Amino acid sequence: RRSDANTRVRTAVGEYYLRLAARGASPGRDRDTTEARRTFGEIVEFAPEDPGARRRLGDLLRAHGWYDEALRQYETLARLSPDDSSVPLLLAAAAQGMGRTEEAIRYTEKAAGVGAPDGSAMSKTSRSMASAFLAWARDEASRAGHQDEADRLRERARRLSLDAVPGGPSVRLILTWSHPELHPELWSNAPGTLMPAADGNPLLGVAETQLSVSAGPFVELHLEHDDAERAARLGAEAALTAIIDEGTEGERIIRLPVSFARVGGKVLEKRRFRLDGAALREEAVL
Repeated sequence: RRSDANTRVRTAVGEYYLRLAARGASPGRDRDTTEARRTFGEIVEFAPEDPGARRRLGDLLRAHGWYDEALRQYETLARLSPDDSSVPLLLAAAAQGMGRTEEAIRYTEKAAGVGAPDGSAMSKTSRSMASAFLAWARDEASRAGHQDEADRLRERARRLSLDAVPGGPSVRLILTWSHPELHPELWSNAPGTLMPAADGNPLLGVAETQLSVSAGPFVELHLEHDDAERAARLGAEAALTAIIDEGTEGERIIRLPVSFARVGGKVLEKRRFRLDGAALREEAVL
């Protein structure tokens, strides 16, 4: 009933209910979860034709694991904004969350092929997302012992891989996130000094850099203080994916979830991760 209950207020209230649900027991947990989803739904209930509201709802649903509902919101967004070339990538992210990798890749190909010439920012973002999705899928296939499936997916990934960087074996580091109020920046030592990653799209929750393994690669995640506080409160997470020698028989895939919880009561505004053999290890940032 409050006129000042805007999208951000409804987001905050919905996530408050989710925090209550995480701490509670059934039936209270189920009630609070239902109330959270109802509160999120009010974002479009009062603005059904607003593409921004529809996008916010889809992003929130996806961030909290309700991928099928997020997909429906993005499908509606596609009808409201038929010329928005980023919508196929939102559909791709929701489809991937549902385990529909082939469908997700088709959406990334659509995004890359509509108004996005090769080498454009949208084309690179589409390729980054497709590479991450394929890496996750073949890593899961390998772990499950489905080697034929992993080999097939690796061949698809090989066609997406970038030219190798100088200095021997290369690694692609892709940062992905879904929460609409999480705004991390990916920095790396790729150019020999710490610099922001050149590729990606923060509005679509992806950033990418490519480094030489021999250079002792590391990346940092940077957050503004207020963003770090918000991420810690919301329990928002990102995923850091390292793909070493992509598309080769000896490739290695590392997928590391990154949370932004407080450490010793303080939020971490900078996180550093160094590639160490077959692992990404966090280092203290001085």
